[in-house]
Amino acid sequence: MNGRARLVGAAILLAATAPAPAASADGSLTGRATVIDGNTLRIGRSEITLHGLRAPRPGRVCTPFRGGPPIPCGDMATAALEALVPARAITCTPKGTRGGTLRAVCRADAREINRAMVEDGWARAVPGEGMAYGAAEKRAVRRRAGLWRHLLVSQ
Repeated sequence: MNGRARLVGAAILLAATAPAPAASADGSLTGRATVIDGNTLRIGRSEITLHGLRAPRPGRVCTPFRGGPPIPCGDMATAALEALVPARAITCTPKGTRGGTLRAVCRADAREINRAMVEDGWARAVPGEGMAYGAAEKRAVRRRAGLWRHLLVSQ
């Protein structure tokens, strides 16, 4: 068996032994997540948008409010979400759909991933979704956390 065939065989075996996502009675989805961008995950075949927040898309470049060099804010937000999502199962609880995409609040153990993205300054709270993270965004701005460190100019 050549190296490529061995690699393909190993990939098939790994996929067959990986735990499948599980849905619970309340509609929550549990499984290993893959990060798509700063506010989107995939568990199994389900694409999940993190409810209550908006992060810049990959490739998006942001310019500080009072000048300065542009920063790759979309790629930075994606990297921040990748750092929050563990290599083990997480649980996402649906909050509805928008445009056919599931919107959910996701947790890794006791940590709420949605809130952490806003508190850490990598995403903004979305008006109209209960503003569950409005206070967290204000704290992130005051602390100049995450992207706010790059976008705001010191007084």
